[in-house]
Amino acid sequence: MNQFIKRSTLWVTFAILAICTVAPTSAWALDADSFTKIKQSLGFAPYYKLNAATRRKIKVAVFDNGFDGYEKALGKDLPADTTYVKGTLPSNEKNDTAHGRFMAEILYALMTNNGKEKDLAPELYLFKTTGFTNLKEAIDESIRLKVDVILHSMVREYGSNFDGEGFFNTEINRATSAGIIWVNAAGNFAKTTFNLKDFSTDDDGWIKLPGENQSLPIRCEKAEDKNNTNSKSNSTAKNDKKNDGNNDAKDIPETCDLRLVLSWNDFNNDPEVGTNKDLDLILTDDTLNILQTSNLTQTTDEKTAPGHSKYPREILEATIKPGRYFVRVKNRSKNFSSKDSLRITADRAISPKGYFISMENIDTTETLLNPADNPTVITVGATDSDLSSLSTKLNKPEILAPSLIAVSDQEAYLGSSNSAAIVAAGVALIKTQNEDLDREELIKAMTSLAYQNVTGEGLPTQVLGFSPTGTTDSDENPCFQLEPLQGPPPMYIRYILDRGGVLVRTSNALRIVTPFDPINLSPGMRRIQQDDIVVMTPEGLTLRPRREMIPPHWAEVFQLPQGTTTCSLPPSWMRYAQSAGKGKDFHLPPPAEIK
Repeated sequence: MNQFIKRSTLWVTFAILAICTVAPTSAWALDADSFTKIKQSLGFAPYYKLNAATRRKIKVAVFDNGFDGYEKALGKDLPADTTYVKGTLPSNEKNDTAHGRFMAEILYALMTNNGKEKDLAPELYLFKTTGFTNLKEAIDESIRLKVDVILHSMVREYGSNFDGEGFFNTEINRATSAGIIWVNAAGNFAKTTFNLKDFSTDDDGWIKLPGENQSLPIRCEKAEDKNNTNSKSNSTAKNDKKNDGNNDAKDIPETCDLRLVLSWNDFNNDPEVGTNKDLDLILTDDTLNILQTSNLTQTTDEKTAPGHSKYPREILEATIKPGRYFVRVKNRSKNFSSKDSLRITADRAISPKGYFISMENIDTTETLLNPADNPTVITVGATDSDLSSLSTKLNKPEILAPSLIAVSDQEAYLGSSNSAAIVAAGVALIKTQNEDLDREELIKAMTSLAYQNVTGEGLPTQVLGFSPTGTTDSDENPCFQLEPLQGPPPMYIRYILDRGGVLVRTSNALRIVTPFDPINLSPGMRRIQQDDIVVMTPEGLTLRPRREMIPPHWAEVFQLPQGTTTCSLPPSWMRYAQSAGKGKDFHLPPPAEIK
């Protein structure tokens, strides 16, 4: 569910897998500059400065299909006492993915300021959740451990009825009902999802699809434009680096690895309950020659025989050459009604030679897979990926976050997986301050400050004679640090605070800053000199020359200087800030605002 970016050529490519999601290779390291920007812009930095005595130890579980290389990361990019749970259901370790480790390392880096604040490190559990059995056991153990947050940066291509129901979501509901905050990636199927409601069948038993010959046309095509945005798997990223400038690259076939999944809305909340509604999935070439089929017989029998399945789904995988193909669906059981619907999804992974799958007749409004469609989870989409899935019907995702994270000066990854890890780190930090916040309260807290911070338009700091002292992870752009009030302020100070003033520390004194020229609070007042200062006294506002000493119980009120910002957006300044776009954008609230 990550997108790979070859930074040296600005070639943006994507890696999207539904169940086995994609991550960088085992040999990678997080780029410090990439995280500095995230921590500055999304409000993480103030949490690193909190008194250790006020911090509660948090338990976080990462659910994923693989954590390849996690052992070498212990004590470096992961807590030394991290617990890994393999699961009882065996899986192919040779094909293990590093995706889960990558997610865990993003979370750890953001929670601990790249390991500098180790007392903020969570009690971390890595659960390998390949298959339904391992997922169920991981949820059981998380409930027993009283885990605070679960990060699940994956989606499943089947198991739900496109409505937040189904047996996968039934298990997720057990976790959220136990008080666990479940953060789920939205997935990256925005350009490879087709939905069909109230479908009908022709005389030959073919479901009537929108393309010619009752089909859904797809293509294996090449990304000719280097700026084209397409998908790329982790193995492809490794092959690119290996073959870049190497003569062996000519031996790589010009093909697409196709994965198609057909599912229909007859999943039960109980995984042991089957279905008697049966569809088959067929792939043909452009002359209708059948290339491959998936034709399991759906059944309600308690014991499933070979070639049979209880689940309403068909999966087809093939390696195909460039060209146009037809996806067709055969109605075998002929017992569907107007209430039935189906979904076809395709993996968009790009090949080493730059080929990828495109789909015609895509749905642009309902592309969310489970458990991202679960109403009890926090679903997170990526602001910087046009493949990030959504559902207008379910009003998901609830939160949008950036996702671009560099692992070197040559490689970067983006996608909803990274976005979910970033938000999960924020959830965990908030929980260190207030463990009682529920899902709705957390969503509100993390989106209420989703605005571009106010940039000052007042006199420059060189004229004012003082500067901001706020510190971030970078000294390039210092900011004005908000100062907490020490008890109730005098009434004349409260007058300014109630009208948008905020107490901040400057390089030589505490002052009150406003997003506007404070002289506007006193109609008729005019400056003699441009740099005359506005002062709040017990008798009201007055003007004084810039160099004049003022009594200690008076307070200078100044407009935010040109080009500067506060270190975090004061709540009273929301109406002066510009919305970041969709009302769902992620930003951590100041620790003092968490209630």
